[in-house]
Order: sequence, then structure tokens, then C-alpha cells
Amino acid sequence: MTTINQLPLLTTLAGGDNLVVWSPNNGDSRRVPYSFIKADIRSGLISTEAGVINVQAAPYNTPANGIGDATAGLAAAFAAGGDIYIPEGNYRIAGTGPDSGGVSISLVRSLRVRCHPNAVFIADNLDADMIRMTVPADGTGVPAGGVTVIWDGGTFNQTNQKVSTSVPFIANYPPPPGKVGASATCDGLSIKGIYTIAGVNYNGISLCSISNMKANGGAHWQTAGGDSGIFASGAVMLNIHDCIFTGNRDLGIYASAGGAVRLDCKTTIYNNQFINCFFGAAMKRSGNYTSFYGNHAENCVIGFTMSLVSGPGFLGAAVTNNTANKCGTFLRSGLCTNLVVQGNRVSSLGAVLADGVTIEPIVGCNGILLRGDTRCLVADNVFDGQTAGAAAAYPSTRAMLVADELDGVPTTYTTFSQNIGNGLRIAGTDSGAGNVGNRFIENVVYNPGSSSGVPTLAADTYVIAIDPATNDNVFRSATAFVDGTTAAPTIYRFGQTNVGIGFDTNAVFLASNSTQRVAVNNLGVGFNGAAAVARPTYAAPTGTATRTTFDTATVTTAQLAERVKAMIDDVRVYGLFG
Repeated sequence: MTTINQLPLLTTLAGGDNLVVWSPNNGDSRRVPYSFIKADIRSGLISTEAGVINVQAAPYNTPANGIGDATAGLAAAFAAGGDIYIPEGNYRIAGTGPDSGGVSISLVRSLRVRCHPNAVFIADNLDADMIRMTVPADGTGVPAGGVTVIWDGGTFNQTNQKVSTSVPFIANYPPPPGKVGASATCDGLSIKGIYTIAGVNYNGISLCSISNMKANGGAHWQTAGGDSGIFASGAVMLNIHDCIFTGNRDLGIYASAGGAVRLDCKTTIYNNQFINCFFGAAMKRSGNYTSFYGNHAENCVIGFTMSLVSGPGFLGAAVTNNTANKCGTFLRSGLCTNLVVQGNRVSSLGAVLADGVTIEPIVGCNGILLRGDTRCLVADNVFDGQTAGAAAAYPSTRAMLVADELDGVPTTYTTFSQNIGNGLRIAGTDSGAGNVGNRFIENVVYNPGSSSGVPTLAADTYVIAIDPATNDNVFRSATAFVDGTTAAPTIYRFGQTNVGIGFDTNAVFLASNSTQRVAVNNLGVGFNGAAAVARPTYAAPTGTATRTTFDTATVTTAQLAERVKAMIDDVRVYGLFG
């Protein structure tokens, strides 16, 4: 027989040995066949390695019964750094007032935290972050290469956490009674790596990796507690993956490079799930080389947002191969450079409120909303259908693609190509006042509910592009249509008017240098902009036509009539008279 704390190496036990396992939750012990739990040992669910901190063991003695306050024990273990193991249990984190309480440490040592799948952190009337790790503001004590933070597993129960004052649209959607907070931040796991020296920001974290975590604000963001599930900033490399977020009042994941100054960092957010959150995931406050892929957002007001990703050269920001269902807006961006949005699949735009029926009416209903971005690519995204009621809630919007401005900064030189939608009002709009150089190419919306100003190319099929000079809807491929009516489509050289072959009401014209050179309508033919002359309405002449020569001195009236008849016949044959 071997006790768990006598186990230096996994290989010291034969497969048939028994272990005496002591449970810190109830204080008893039991015999368990080694073969039954050896997989848990090897996977780290039971910590046996030398040097690993078990937060329930001395000197930390962290209670895990959901009754005692676990704040001090967790804080001491995290401050010690190193390899930390959090066994199964309920870890109560109590609040003591606005922005006080919670686990808060100064992050100057690297640490790896491994949580048992049934390790649950419970907020108890907490008006602050549940677990907050922050490097010193001036970098004191931070190693030259930065610290490493690795977090794996665990559940953050934020349902009894206060809602911060910074959540979006708080006036429109006030927190439920009892959850109104006074703090500006009430996240679940908050890891902040920015420090400042002489006005310059630095990343104090070399690597931050968060995985297999769950954050639960409640069934729906409207009734939720807390703020974001994860806030992470100031890491040279930040990876967040395979996590599940439910009902977060602000964001499931709030990633940030930190501060307005662009920092060198690479952020990858992938394979996460966001359910009933206000936002799914966001990258804010700058940051290069950011990638969202393989994530799913379900009934979020805004699925994903990318803001202030800007700086010289190609920045590598990308939102690719994500899925969403019943979101008000799939992606909202702001002031991005070289953002790529490609290969995403979205169904049933229009997020519902906590009653499960009412469409969220304030934020808006769009597929992809770009604001103040430049030199971006939006291509090969698919939007299918609408949530019932979205058409009534947004009768004049519901656009698949929107190029707008943000704080006076226009969206410029961005290409929207080959995106496909079903059941939206329009395929796209270029609405920013200063927008220039944007190209909308072969974007299609089928079965639009209302399509004023959208050109019809086939039954129930609408394709749209934008003329940046006039913001008119046009289609540009082999042909271009100046508007959506059958009265005035135009085939022309893009960016110029009255150049090429044009069609107007009951008219066809040839034009160059902005002047109609030849115009034909139901009246007749006009040249160089002159009005067409009405054609004669007399009947065709009858009688004999003669084309022989004649002597002008002796020709008779009858002979002259025969020759005029022949001339009129020839002109009519060639369509020159009639």
C-alpha cells in the first residue's frame, strides 16, 4: 500500500498496487486501485510532482467547500508562482466593497495553473475582478524577458458578481436588482501585462496561454452578473482557446494590447464558444498579428469585434472560418488596417433578448460592419436567413456589408468580394461621409425582404456595388448598372458618366467625353447632344421605281417621281429613313 504523498514517480507503482487517497474536502481516506486513477495522475488531475503547489495543502490551506473564503489562499499560491494545482472543489471569492475583494496579485513570477475539471470559482457579492494578475505599473520586479502565465481549466461562476459601470449600453439595459456595481471592472480572470517607463508601454508578459476554461455570467447577458469572462492584455504572445463563455454581460473574451500605443504582440483566439453574451470576443486597443478562427457565437448582440489594429505595413489581423447563429451583427471593426475577414459562416442574424423572442432593437442588425478601416479584404463569407422578427425590428437596415466611418475617420480602399447572403435587405452600403476607393464586387443577396435601390439581375437575385464618387448602388463586373431600376441601367467605364453605351427610358445612346454623341429614342436620332428629330409619319410612296439616268433639261415630272421613289426605297432598306 502506498499513500498519494509517498508517490515520487508514476513508475514506482505496479499496476495492481492500491493507493490510499485522502480527500481534503471531507477529511476521510479510501483505498483506490492504482489502475483506476493512474490516468488522472498522468493528466495532472491529481498532483504528485515534486515542487507543485496544491492550493488546498499547507501553507495555503485554501478552503474548497464553497463556504470559507478562498481569496487569501489562492492569492498566496499565485504570488508564489511556479506550478500550481487547483483540485476539485468550490472556491468562494468574497467581495468587501467596490473594486475590493477578489484574488489580486502583483505579477512578477511566471506561473502555470492547472485546474481540476470540477474546480469552480464562485463570486459572492463581489464588486471587482474574481482573479486579477497585474504586473507593476512601472515594471519593478518584472524579469527582463517578461513572465509566462499559463492557465488551464476551471469554471468561473460570475452569476453573483456585480455588473461593472463600464458595460456597453448600461443605460438601455441596466443590471438586474442586486447586481448593480460601482467598480469599472468585474471580470472573471483578468491578466494585465502592460507597464510604462518614460511614457513608453512595454509588454510584461512573454507568453499568456488560457485554455479549457469556462465562464458563466448567467443564462443571458441581460440577467447576468459580472463583466467579461476573460480580460488579457500586454502579452507578446496571447493564446486563448477551447473555452466556453455563457451569458457574459460584456464580453466572453476581452483581449487588448494595452493602451493607445501600438505594441508588438500576437494574439490568437480560436475554438472558443460564446453563448448569450453581449459580445463574443474582442481585440481592442491595438495589437498586431491578431487572429480569430474556428470560434462560434450563439445569440450574441455582436459576435466579434476588432478595433484599433493599426500601424505600418501588413499587420496580419484576420477573422476567418468562424461561425455564428442568431447574432445581431457578426463582426464590428474599427480603425483597422489590412484586416482580412474571410470564410465565415453566419445564420439567422438578429439577436434575441432574455425573453427569447424580442429582437435586440438598439445596436443594429448587420453582417459585417467596418468603421474607419483601410486596405482591408472581406471575401467569401456566407450569411443565411434571419431570426424571426428582425425584418420588423430593422425595416430599413439589415445589410450584409456596411462600410462606415468612425469618429470622422472613413473606410477606404477596402474590397468586398463574393460574399453571399440570404434574406437580408441589401447586400451592402458605403455610408461613410468620406469613404473613397472601396470596391464591392460580385456580392449577392437572395430573397431580400425589401430592396429599394438594389439592381435586379435575375429573379430574386440582387448584386450590389458602390460608386465611391456618388455612393450610388452599382454592379461592376462585365457590366455596371447606375441604379436598380429597369429605366436607367448603364454600361459604362467605371468612375465616369456618359461614357460607353447607355440606356435611358425608351432610349439608347453612345457617349464619350461626357457628351452623348449619338442618341436614339422613340422620336428618332440625335447627334452630339442635340434633341432627336421626330421621324416623318407619311406612308411609303407607291408606283414604279426607276434608277436610270435622266436629262435634267428634258426630264418630266413622272420620270422624276420614279427616281425619287427608288431613292426612298434604298434609304428605307438600310434603316436610314422611315
